[in-house]
Amino acid sequence: MDEHRTERVIIVSGDSHAGIPNDLWAEYLPERFHDLLPSLREDNVIYPTAMQLNVAKSAIDGANSHAHHPEHLEAHSSGWHGLHDPVLRLADMDREGIAAEIIYLGDFRLGDLFHNVTNRSYGLEAWDAGAKAWNRWNADNFGFATDRFLVCAAIGPCTDMDAAVAEIHWIAEHGFVGTYAPGYMTHPDMPPLHDSYWEPFWAACAETGMAVVVHAGYGTEQGMVFPHVQEIYDTVAEAAGSTEREALLAHAGAVRDESRQFFTNFSNYNIDSRRPMWQ
Repeated sequence: MDEHRTERVIIVSGDSHAGIPNDLWAEYLPERFHDLLPSLREDNVIYPTAMQLNVAKSAIDGANSHAHHPEHLEAHSSGWHGLHDPVLRLADMDREGIAAEIIYLGDFRLGDLFHNVTNRSYGLEAWDAGAKAWNRWNADNFGFATDRFLVCAAIGPCTDMDAAVAEIHWIAEHGFVGTYAPGYMTHPDMPPLHDSYWEPFWAACAETGMAVVVHAGYGTEQGMVFPHVQEIYDTVAEAAGSTEREALLAHAGAVRDESRQFFTNFSNYNIDSRRPMWQ
């Protein structure tokens, strides 16, 4: 081998996330769901705060490496504009030598439009509308650079298979590389993945070359997680005697060990996230 030969190393970031800024929610969500937005905005104060308190509690307990990287804690509280600004993302990628990044839904600093496992339950129709809104915002926001931004679509409840198949073709036409698998968030009537109900969905993915993604949190029933989010927020607010952010963070030690363990298990150890591969 020629000792002077150089090989290009292509680095693709495999776990990036993006979220719609809440001032654009109404633009992408059908008007009949706008009456839910005040409640969703309240949720998206509680959820990001609770998750930051959970991280801070881990740091207090010495169980999280963020304690040794204060810049990460700062980014988690304020430096998150790149979640929705493609120009900032490209600048960061270029600076770090990242050729492309895979983008998923879900980030606790912005929350999601009814379609994430961390949302409270807003019903199947709002879930479906929120997933489509996320997909359309991503097409508008990142679609100019599909060689750099490899977007995986959000998915609705798939109660209408014709509509679910149409959505697969829509995301394929708009440069998405994958979709979350059916059942990322579940409802009681959803068939298992091996059921013949899903054959048109798999056929559409095969026809369009669409990758099927299973992410942490897969298999969670709609609305199941949010009570645990609320419990963290309420427990710390009671200890702090305030809901002001700085006061809450000063009392992060009040987060119960059971709450922190729940989210560790939810993210890393749940059986449901492994079941799709077996099925």
